[in-house]
Amino acid sequence: MFGFERLGVLMKVADFAEEIYCIMKTCPADQRYEVTSQLHRASVSNSSNIAGGLERPSNPDYSCFLRVAYGSLMKCVSQLHLAQSPGFTCQNKFNSLVTRAEEKARMLSGLLRRLESRDLEDEF
Repeated sequence: MFGFERLGVLMKVADFAEEIYCIMKTCPADQRYEVTSQLHRASVSNSSNIAGGLERPSNPDYSCFLRVAYGSLMKCVSQLHLAQSPGFTCQNKFNSLVTRAEEKARMLSGLLRRLESRDLEDEF
């Protein structure tokens, strides 16, 4: 088992990406590429950067990857807002995804804080 496979946040982010993928299938065919393509790339980038960063040799390297993952999560939320406006997603599904994104944002922020505090401890 790889180290990243034990991370709870990664599993939640992967579930989030899967849910986004399911929503993409329900988008109107003529609009599917524009918004859903961005959503798909951002959700995949989110989990890929968490996993890729964990295998880096230092906490600062990992922190950089986590920041990119956080940015990808924010892109997902932004794209969800865009997808909601033309009626791509129902309000309940939109609210659920945004709530789940908030949970993942808190988890990533907490992980970043722990990594950064370890870097400070290592200096002393």
